[in-house]
Amino acid sequence: MNLSEDGIFEASAEILVEEGRVAVVFRKDSIMIKLPTTRRLAERFGVPNYYALPFFSLMEEKKLIKRIEREGVFTTNEGSRKLLGILKEKGAEKILGEELLHALMEKARML
Repeated sequence: MNLSEDGIFEASAEILVEEGRVAVVFRKDSIMIKLPTTRRLAERFGVPNYYALPFFSLMEEKKLIKRIEREGVFTTNEGSRKLLGILKEKGAEKILGEELLHALMEKARML
């Protein structure tokens, strides 16, 4: 896995499954999933934090993520669809349960 947009989503899913927790925020017209910290992701890739930051900026420009001051980095609806697919591949059913994971994926598809 290399440091890239896809790599960040894949590493995020792996970390969330390894930690056994997925933080999901529901809003009127969105489902947002909290990503691991940029520092944690940079450690996963074995690079300094500042190497990962430009990728987060690009992902934000593409409207895949949203940085919320003092709260963290969250997926947008499009980012949630992408991350949920990867979470399924990585075995997130163990955390969320199959029914909830499929319901989240279906809701994300409709947004």
